[in-house]
Amino acid sequence: MREHFSNLTDYLYRVAHKLDLYVGIGAGIIFFAIAYFASIGEQAVVTVTLAIFAVSLFLSGYGVYREERQMRAEREGGIKVAVRSGSWAFNYPDPGPDKVSLIVHLFWEVWVNQDVSTDKLALNLIHVYDRPWWQFWKQTRFPQIGIPRKGKNSAQYRVMIYASDNQPFKDDGAFEYVGDRAEEGDPHWLLELVLITGMPVGEHRIPVSIDYEEMRTRGTNPPL
Repeated sequence: MREHFSNLTDYLYRVAHKLDLYVGIGAGIIFFAIAYFASIGEQAVVTVTLAIFAVSLFLSGYGVYREERQMRAEREGGIKVAVRSGSWAFNYPDPGPDKVSLIVHLFWEVWVNQDVSTDKLALNLIHVYDRPWWQFWKQTRFPQIGIPRKGKNSAQYRVMIYASDNQPFKDDGAFEYVGDRAEEGDPHWLLELVLITGMPVGEHRIPVSIDYEEMRTRGTNPPL
């Protein structure tokens, strides 16, 4: 919670230093003064003045938002993460009545063009429900849990990846999950590996797909 308030304070500070905000405030004051001496209706003056202030505040906030998005894209653009599945098992062995289970072994590779310090890593399990096409407003994705690597009690993942090292950096881990069966409906499962870096600050979410054909033919060597 303290971190969120710290980010909010920094955001408001940056908004307060945007030129758009002061241009809007100045325009509002000028309009108010002209309208006052021109004897325009009090209600109309207040409404338009507040509208000018609101628009200037919106433009300033949106400008800071775009700057933040651009800086984040630049930071994360220097890191590329790829994931592939090694093995997986769904509800095997039998987890018991009204239970579901997942065991998956993942391999990930990371390319960097600058030194990177990782912070956290976990496999997100997301329930996805079908919906009629016309219910476009209805939410279909419901994140359930972030699964840490097997043998770890948390998602902490502290690794230093140097740009001068051979690329890519490679690692792997197993993820296991046993939980209650969904009470409503029969959702699809969506998996995504999440890697959070501390330096530079970034967040990478990579969907994990199961290539059933590749799994079936793994270990065979067809003629070239």
